Amino acid sequence: MLTHKVRTYSVHQPAPEMALYILSRGRNAGKPMFEPCPNCHIIYVRSTDELERYYWTFYAFWKQGFFHPHLCGSVIEMLRLCDLKTLM
Repeated sequence: MLTHKVRTYSVHQPAPEMALYILSRGRNAGKPMFEPCPNCHIIYVRSTDELERYYWTFYAFWKQGFFHPHLCGSVIEMLRLCDLKTLM
C-alpha cells in the first residue's frame, strides 16, 4: 500500500529535496526522473534508499510498457494522477 504523498508538479512551487519525478505526458509517461519537468508527478520519499528502490521499480515498469494501457488522450497521451495512485 502506498504511504507516500503523490502530487502533480508545479513550476511555481519549489521542488522538494527528497522526491522522485514521474513523467506524465507522452509515450514516455511513467518514466522516472531525478529532476523535475513541467509535465510530471512527484512522489515524496523519506530516504535515499526509498528513492533508489522507487526509481528502479518505476524504471522496470516503464521499460516493460506497464503504463501504456492506462494512458488516456488521443493526440497527447497522459497518465492521470488518480491512475498512478491506483497502480501503485
